[in-house]
Amino acid sequence: MKIRNVKRWAPGGVRSYAIAVAAIMIAFAVRFALHPILTERFAFLFFAIAALLVEFFAGLGPALLVVASGLVIGGDFFVPPFNSFGMPQGFELVIIAFYLVVAMVGIILIESLQRSRYEARLLHEVAQSRLEMLERSHGQRLQAEEAARQSEDRFQALASGLPQVWYMRRLDGNFEYVNDQFYQYRSEERRVGKE
Repeated sequence: MKIRNVKRWAPGGVRSYAIAVAAIMIAFAVRFALHPILTERFAFLFFAIAALLVEFFAGLGPALLVVASGLVIGGDFFVPPFNSFGMPQGFELVIIAFYLVVAMVGIILIESLQRSRYEARLLHEVAQSRLEMLERSHGQRLQAEEAARQSEDRFQALASGLPQVWYMRRLDGNFEYVNDQFYQYRSEERRVGKE
């Protein structure tokens, strides 16, 4: 059975995007603090990590926001020429392409795993619900069978206690029920017939 709404595994809403904005600010702050040491190396590393973490906890939309913001912020502050929106050249384009590929592949993998995990959880809940319904149905069936058996016992006791000869036949002529007096009547009839 396939669940259609597995893409709704993430919480969504404003909270998810607030997490994304916080992750962008933290990634920028950490990278900015390490900028004197790292210079142009690992310009997008912290944004990629932030995007993967946001994807894991908040979903696809917020993670893509982190990737896009990381591209703009990282390209402006951490790719030479620093603090300019100049068009990247040569090796900077390779770094940007590598960042985008790594971030997107990671996001796709995490999204796929999260959807599978959510689908497994939904399937478990559906199976648990069906099991509970079956158990309730089975219990009700057992109660109905017990009530029918008690009713049949009461009917048998009542019919056996009648002084009249009593029986029921189906449409095909076979007997459905006969009471004890009917058996006595038939046995006397046979005994008289033999004499």
